[in-house]
Amino acid sequence: MLDKSSPIPLYYQLQISIQDYIHSEGINPGGRLPSLNDLANNYGVSLAVVRQAVHDLVQEGIVEAHQGRGLFVGKPKRKYFLDLLSPKLFENAERMGIKLNIIDHTREILPVSELLAKRMEIPVGDQLIHALKIYYANDIPLELADAYFPYSICPDLVSPDLTTEQVNNLLEEKIYHKIIKSDTWASAKAADEEEEALLKVEVGEPLLVFEGLSRNAEGKPIQFYIASVVSSRLRMGVNIEQLELDF
Repeated sequence: MLDKSSPIPLYYQLQISIQDYIHSEGINPGGRLPSLNDLANNYGVSLAVVRQAVHDLVQEGIVEAHQGRGLFVGKPKRKYFLDLLSPKLFENAERMGIKLNIIDHTREILPVSELLAKRMEIPVGDQLIHALKIYYANDIPLELADAYFPYSICPDLVSPDLTTEQVNNLLEEKIYHKIIKSDTWASAKAADEEEEALLKVEVGEPLLVFEGLSRNAEGKPIQFYIASVVSSRLRMGVNIEQLELDF
């Protein structure tokens, strides 16, 4: 049983206990584990505590959760550490044995909806370019990048004969290179049927979502984006430097 009087959170105690159970019972990758309800009953804790513990174990690759099937021991995962902002991202990834790839899924012209007009500070009815890309590592989809740009900034982007490399070069030249500021909000959601197909996940699997608005030097919005990341495959960190204040 867990020590409910301990200052150590119950969900963390449960994580350690589940790992000890896997090792002591010699359960191999793919072996079945007790259900969420069984864990809650066995340890005398709420389902919320069990879900938190299992969520963190899934993030670490120690446990795999399959909707409708249950919990299983995960397969050992190798961790890679990449600086996503490095200009040598693809070169560094290749040196680690990772094949990064971007699939240009959709490029189309859309009329500006009321919601996007408000967010991008442009009139309703103006034209937007909608671009949908999927990021892969070793042929495993990691992220769905849904972006919108004012048509006037980069009309060539919707040319039908562009290769993925040409699309990325255009975006770099016309959009990304001109971004001075981006406001980003993070949230979580459950994968829907479209994301199931595009990201090769199960409906209901947790996704980490970044929604943001990017502006140029004049303060005009030039990109609105929604990035849906498969949290079980990609973890993102933020490095915060200590600030020294001198009054």
